[in-house]
Amino acid sequence: MNTHAQARKELLRAKVVDFCAAFVEQRQPTQLLDDFFVSRSHKLSTTDATPNASGSGSGSGPMITEHGPAWAAARLPFLGQTFRGRRPDGDSDAGSDGDRTSASTNPPRTCDDYFRLLQHTLALLPTEEPGFPAPEHFAVDVDADAETVPTSGGVVTVVARGKFQSKRTGIQWTERSSHRFSAFDDQGRIGHWEIWADPLSAWMAEGGEDGTMRDEKK
Repeated sequence: MNTHAQARKELLRAKVVDFCAAFVEQRQPTQLLDDFFVSRSHKLSTTDATPNASGSGSGSGPMITEHGPAWAAARLPFLGQTFRGRRPDGDSDAGSDGDRTSASTNPPRTCDDYFRLLQHTLALLPTEEPGFPAPEHFAVDVDADAETVPTSGGVVTVVARGKFQSKRTGIQWTERSSHRFSAFDDQGRIGHWEIWADPLSAWMAEGGEDGTMRDEKK
């Protein structure tokens, strides 16, 4: 690997590691998006055509996709779609009260909305073990270019572990999740964050159903 590629690899890993640490610290969504994601005006040229994406082609700003079945959005409104771009400057990112009826009537589409809906639905609980592994366990491929961005590219993947709680029912569970970061700009800021988590456990916890995969007490 040449010097430029090695420097790029370390840059992408460092940026993603810092974002994951900030996410676990539960920093404000606006700060996360401003500090770690591409700018509002950054152009993404993508061939993303996965069933969970809300379209394809060119767009501006960052993207977030938490993969999951579309039917689960009735309880988990942050699942099964790609949130694109940012809210306009000065537009409130709090919503009226985060109720899901309005979210399903007017499906949100910005990355600010992803965090808003996630925070209104689930709580990330502290754990004894780190949620994300040590930096060396973040896999980086500087040659991968899933979003077909000719000037930057690169993909970072990592597997995390987290403990969550339904804010509606109080049911808790522990899950593993896979994270994929791509479409970076030349400064290493994230263009697209994809998550594959455990929607079944979250769905059951939100419904208060028997058989929910609860966290084992230690």
